Amino acid sequence: MKPTRRVVALIVSTVFLLGMVGLSRVSMSTGAGAAGVLRLSWGLLPERVEECRTLSEEELASRPAHMRQAEVCEGTTLPYRLTVRIDGRLRVDELMVGGGARNDRRVYVLREFNLPPGDHPISVSYVIEDSTLVAGETDGAPPDERFAPRTLNWSGVLSFAPGKVVMITFDQERRQLRPRRSLPQP
Repeated sequence: MKPTRRVVALIVSTVFLLGMVGLSRVSMSTGAGAAGVLRLSWGLLPERVEECRTLSEEELASRPAHMRQAEVCEGTTLPYRLTVRIDGRLRVDELMVGGGARNDRRVYVLREFNLPPGDHPISVSYVIEDSTLVAGETDGAPPDERFAPRTLNWSGVLSFAPGKVVMITFDQERRQLRPRRSLPQP
């Protein structure tokens, strides 16, 4: 490469780099009438329900040696219903199932709502959707910390300011939904 080409390439690269640095320092104004943001963000494993049975001697004998298990379990994960009300209006009513081919992966809730500045009554519900289960029903075993609780509810009044984010997320220690306030908006 000729020396003049190297100098030109160096100058162009330097100008480009300085331009990128200058543009990265420009702040984006949200304006006087900008909205605040309500963000819902969590990911939980849906509850799994299994039905197990013991195989008979004939069933065990008919299986290949490497598949001879005395007990066979079949199961499914339960869907959850997400509902969100803002200012008394239903904004989300959606059935949520786990990811993956068998729906046994985490359910991710990622939603954003732009809200005008001020106070807004908000209600979020994430409840297991299974008509065979009664609310609060347990089989006597302690709750499995790996799975989402059967019922998650949060309601209250949140204040929004222009350019600020309020996030409702799952608190793993308390095993409930809770808001986190005053996050800077990206």
